[in-house]
Amino acid sequence: MRKTLAIITPIILLLSCGGERKDPVETAKTIEDPLQQAVFLENKLEKKLPAGQYETLSYMLAKNYKEREEWNKLSDLSAVVAKRSDAGAQALNFIAWNLLEKEMNADIALSAAEKAVALMRNPNLELITEDLSEAAFQQRMKWKLSSYLDTYSWALLQNEKIIEAEKALEEAETLDEENTEVLIHLAKIKMRLQKPDQAYNLLIKAIVYGGGDEAQNLAQEAYSAFNPNPKDFEKSLQKAVDDLKAVQLSEMVSRQLDMKAPDFKLTDLNGDTVTLADYRGKIVFLDFWATWCPPCRQELPVFQAAFERYKDEGIAFIAVSTDKEKDKAAPFIKENGYTFTVLFDDGAKKAYDVAGIPTLFIIDTAGVIRYKHIGFRPDAGEIWVKQIDRLRE
Repeated sequence: MRKTLAIITPIILLLSCGGERKDPVETAKTIEDPLQQAVFLENKLEKKLPAGQYETLSYMLAKNYKEREEWNKLSDLSAVVAKRSDAGAQALNFIAWNLLEKEMNADIALSAAEKAVALMRNPNLELITEDLSEAAFQQRMKWKLSSYLDTYSWALLQNEKIIEAEKALEEAETLDEENTEVLIHLAKIKMRLQKPDQAYNLLIKAIVYGGGDEAQNLAQEAYSAFNPNPKDFEKSLQKAVDDLKAVQLSEMVSRQLDMKAPDFKLTDLNGDTVTLADYRGKIVFLDFWATWCPPCRQELPVFQAAFERYKDEGIAFIAVSTDKEKDKAAPFIKENGYTFTVLFDDGAKKAYDVAGIPTLFIIDTAGVIRYKHIGFRPDAGEIWVKQIDRLRE
């Protein structure tokens, strides 16, 4: 009993003395002891909170239970969060995923995943942060719904509902067709349903979007299941991948946007002011990125290579850092030897409806956005070259 009082008392004192910060999320982050943090979060979730705070605090408590391996509490939390109609989708999806990984309480995981999907179908606009436009927020919610449907399909599988799982993943693919995890998971279900030809086509897409060895190995399994001569697998797969890339490249070059590029007034690494108007008459590559973003780290070397190829040909390359900690950008740029222009975001991300990073815009000489790329794919450099050629025509 004494031990319990010793753990809880500091929180009680903090609250009674008015020492809590106004934002309970920030307060929770400062509590180092996991059990103390759990008590604080449990107490807060019993109170009426704004939607954004409830979303974050419920997710933090779910993570706390998971890290302390409090699986029963994690299961019970799903019922508490599910009663709320205004928020909690992230926590419910997290709970479902972790219960599924532990292969426990499959029925609870299914209920949590189903509720998370239902919440995500009608996202709460109160959750829009200051750095996002409503269009960008809605796009993020589509991606999240795709991801949550993936979790939901897994829960359906553990509850032996394979047809429903197939439908969930088919919807997930329509929402985010470049989600390689969804493509691979859907292909696995197609294989179980004796549809290897459909699985194979899905895996070709996954390979094009960077699905890696898992997609290739599964593609070989699927190919062998419907082809009488599996020895020509590698040749057939390479042709299928090349053909899909060619079709996509043609579409991405011919399909141009026609949106006036918002002007911006941002500072560079030296503190100088830079505007889009400074580059009128040039083709501009405008890339939004951050040091912590893995796909950005893959993209920036390709961005640098394109800059070196075209820097003397009237094409500008501008990378807008969206890092909240601005002091991280300059050392990162220096360490990697990047020489393109780097600016700090101050409203441009919102003005350009950026929903995720990296997002790259190609702006023509008249200041009109012609192409937009979200995320990174291995053949990005090749695509950019073809699009530049098209703009020069």
